[in-house]
Amino acid sequence: MKLTQSKYHLSSILLAATLISATPLLSYAAATPDSTAQVAADFPTVASALAEVKRLTERIAALEAGYQKASVKAIKQAKKHYAQQLAAINHRHRDEFETAADFDARQEEARSELKTQHEAELETLTPAAMAAEKTEALQNKINELSEREYTLGLESFSAELGVYNAEEEEFSVHFKSKLPSAKLNLKAKIPLDVAAAKLFKQNWLSGKIRPQAQFTIGGASWEIVLIDQTQNDQLVNDDGSFIYEKVKLAQAAAQEQAVQNIEMVRIPGRNYELGKYEVTQAQ
Repeated sequence: MKLTQSKYHLSSILLAATLISATPLLSYAAATPDSTAQVAADFPTVASALAEVKRLTERIAALEAGYQKASVKAIKQAKKHYAQQLAAINHRHRDEFETAADFDARQEEARSELKTQHEAELETLTPAAMAAEKTEALQNKINELSEREYTLGLESFSAELGVYNAEEEEFSVHFKSKLPSAKLNLKAKIPLDVAAAKLFKQNWLSGKIRPQAQFTIGGASWEIVLIDQTQNDQLVNDDGSFIYEKVKLAQAAAQEQAVQNIEMVRIPGRNYELGKYEVTQAQ
């Protein structure tokens, strides 16, 4: 089960990346089918990927800034032209063979079409749109880095096992991120009976229970598991409770079997779908 603390726009994770020292900007060609693998090789850690995202974003901003004056001028001209065209529509006269209602409808349709065209034109005149041809390859690299999934350990987040609650037969566990760019503050439970809990805590303290997370930069999403090296199994998050994966699979199989068992009530001589027929005492 994937835990998503919050969905951040990519720019929201860049503030923390400013803490990472800058290196020379790489130049990029257009994306190729093998480019994602190359990105993974070039930026193997979250820190290096964040630094590269920051550099690329700053380069895109610089390119777009170069079109700022041209954009302002073009938008001004487009608005002037729109006003002239709108005035021309408003000064039209009704045809003598046209009813007032038909004329009003024709005028409204013309204004609507003109407005749609004007809005579409304005979208092409923004600095981002004007610079798109130069920034496309850079944005593609940002997208590739955003989709890259990283495997993280306790160097990137903390995992604190709480005191065992004998009444509820469960541990509490608290996970917190050490990465300023990726927030994580998760409190969950680990349900275990007393005997299993004693062994689990011993294994936790000896390092045989290893917390691990899969992290995606773009969505700032965490998928946390607790790897139990003593049982060749892992605990996965199931709606706020970490349970052994084999147990979860067994529970799912049992539930599926239970559903199948109650789908049909068999009576000698006839089969009845549950709830579909009345059964008499004689039957």
